[in-house]
Formats: sequence, C-alpha cells, structure tokens
Amino acid sequence: MLYRTALLPDREMNEVASMAQWLIDFVSQYLYAGVFVGGIICTSIPILPSEVLFPLVGFTAAQSHMSVFEAILLGIIGGAGATVASIILYFASLKLGREKIVKYLAKTRISEKKIVKAEQWFQKYGEKMVFLCRMVPVLRELISIPAGILGMRPAKYLTYTFAGSCIWSVAWTLGGYYFGKNIHLF
Repeated sequence: MLYRTALLPDREMNEVASMAQWLIDFVSQYLYAGVFVGGIICTSIPILPSEVLFPLVGFTAAQSHMSVFEAILLGIIGGAGATVASIILYFASLKLGREKIVKYLAKTRISEKKIVKAEQWFQKYGEKMVFLCRMVPVLRELISIPAGILGMRPAKYLTYTFAGSCIWSVAWTLGGYYFGKNIHLF
C-alpha cells in the first residue's frame, strides 16, 4: 500500500471532491489495480484529471521508496486503464454512429461543437491524431469519437491509443516520482 496522499482537506467536501479523494485513497490502497481503475475513471468520468492523478501516483511511489522501474510500470498500467475506457467510447461511436452519439453526449459536458472540432482534426490530420491527441488534455477523450464514427480499424486504434496513453501517464507519473524523490530540495 502506498502512503495516503491527502489531496483535499478533511473539512466538509462537495460531492466531486469527495469522489476525487475516494479515487486517490483507492489508488493508494490497491496500488497496481488501483492505478488501472484510476486510469479508467479519469478517462471516462472526469472527476479527477489524469494530469492530477498520475503525478500523485508517482509522488506516493517515491515516498513509498519504490524504484523508478516500478513507477514506470505504474504509469503503463494507468495507460492500460485509460485505453480500456477509450476503447469503450470508440466501439460505442463505431456501432451507434454520429447521430446517436451526439444525442447521448448532449446529456454530458461534451457538446456537438467539440465533437465537430475533433472530427475536423481527425479528417485533416488522419489516424495519427489518435496517437497525438492522447497527450492533449480534453482531446484525449474526444478523439475516440471521430475515430469510431469514421471507422478507423480497431487494431490500429488500439495500438495508437495504448502507445499515446502510456507515454502520457508514464511522463506524468515520472514527474511526480522525481518531485517526490527531491521534495527535500524545496
């Protein structure tokens, strides 16, 4: 178990803050499985951005005297979790089509305007955008929609998504890890 990292004060928290603290506690308690589930949650339910979760994972790994290899492994596992969540959105978009996806996402924070922008990027720059957008906040989640709607091949989608998600999560995890190792300098 990792050291518990208190992100939020113990005073009365709102619902989102409470869920975020739960996720951090879950990741701390269940380590690798927790990071995997954390990657899924950060990608599918934006209660805690991955840019917050993965540095905390790295920081707590450093404070728990884990090796840099173990920190990298935590990042890869988090990237695998993010990939699972992205695949669900990709297949939903592939099977349901644009009209049904737009109708469903209208109930969430994802507007049709954002979907149109992601589609335009995808059409302009091609399938490599799936890889590149995995390392851009907000677009990380949105790029699955045009990839599915426009019928990108599943094997290629999976490869690009996993590679991009792992680079993103390992980079943030290592940033937190090296900060945790060198916190005494601050």
